[in-house]
Amino acid sequence: NYDHKLNAVKKYDKVVDQFQTEFKKLRDRKRELNKEYIQKLSKISAINTQDILAELQRKILNEATTNATKFIQNSEQEAQEHSERIAKKVLNIAIFRFARAYCPERGIGYFVFKNEKEKHHILGANYEFAKIIEDVCGVDLVYNENANSLSISGFDPVRRELARASVERLMKDRYINEKRIREIVQKTKKELFRKISQDGQRIANELKLKNVNKEIKNMMGALRYRYSFTQNQYFHCAEVGFLCGLLSSELNLNIHDGRRAGVFHDIGKAMDHSLDGGHAVIGADFIQKHGENDHIVHAVRAHHFDETPSTNLAYLVIAADAISGARPGARRSTIETYAQKMNQLQVIGNSFEGVADTYVLSAGREVRVYVDSDKMSDQSALDLSQKIATKIEEECAYPGQIKVTVVRSTQAVELAR
Repeated sequence: NYDHKLNAVKKYDKVVDQFQTEFKKLRDRKRELNKEYIQKLSKISAINTQDILAELQRKILNEATTNATKFIQNSEQEAQEHSERIAKKVLNIAIFRFARAYCPERGIGYFVFKNEKEKHHILGANYEFAKIIEDVCGVDLVYNENANSLSISGFDPVRRELARASVERLMKDRYINEKRIREIVQKTKKELFRKISQDGQRIANELKLKNVNKEIKNMMGALRYRYSFTQNQYFHCAEVGFLCGLLSSELNLNIHDGRRAGVFHDIGKAMDHSLDGGHAVIGADFIQKHGENDHIVHAVRAHHFDETPSTNLAYLVIAADAISGARPGARRSTIETYAQKMNQLQVIGNSFEGVADTYVLSAGREVRVYVDSDKMSDQSALDLSQKIATKIEEECAYPGQIKVTVVRSTQAVELAR
């Protein structure tokens, strides 16, 4: 049995050797034919082998370049056709994934005195206590005689909160003098700084931010008392951090970088009252000084285009900031911005020839322009409405739609005798 198997193996070895010999012969023959083909081709075309190879290489490269160009053009066209739909889908998903409660706080800090006795108790008979509070807290106390109320004015939001909390404590204190005022302010200051530190740590924990410098966390805590268009900036930064992280996850980018850049984007507002420059630049310089990475610094600096955005993260911070600020009820116009909007719309309407008067209605949502019917036809009035709308789009930066109505009336009057 063994000998039988051994003979079979030897038999197969001979067959394999024969096949190998035939294969070598065929391979050598193939090489000879290739050489002959190249030699004949060279003789026929009068071109040497290197030139033929170079020509083939050029043709293949041109063909590949053409195919790549077509692919890129098709990809760009497809991206342009579907980019808006995809972007809306991503934004929609991110917004619906955002489960954090919105903050409706408006930061109204003023006191209404019940009677003259309470007013004298806090401010002093000759406003001597008010002057002490102003000196210690570094703010101005503004008393409104008509409303019998006290409001606090100052550029530093933390000092305003210190004065507000101190006055609130003083209203509950039975006996007030200069020593007592200074004691209460000092005690309130310690508690306020402790709360600022806790708020900074809380927002870092909430967004799971690691290795955040203590000074950055304290500055984030100070944003608790800073408002922009009546929107609390501490909660706004937290919203932007969450939203930017969600947008990053939808686009397969680093979620932690998105959260970090989003939550730090407005940190400059905690110190823009004491430093020159825009809050984006101030905040970027601050976090860079305290160890943040360059791509995070760039995203913060570029979120208001003080620096041209050059990364996906920078654009996501811009988008998340817009979502948080534009949501219904997030912000309200102050008296100054409202008056500026009304005046700007009126100036734009009156700047066109043939306009008799311009009225701004519905809190700036409609502009009604009256024209002289003798100087302007119906077609000219239609063109004028388009021109005014275009100029408003170019020069105004207010959210929402503004309706432009051009009124041209013709009156026929006759007396019956």
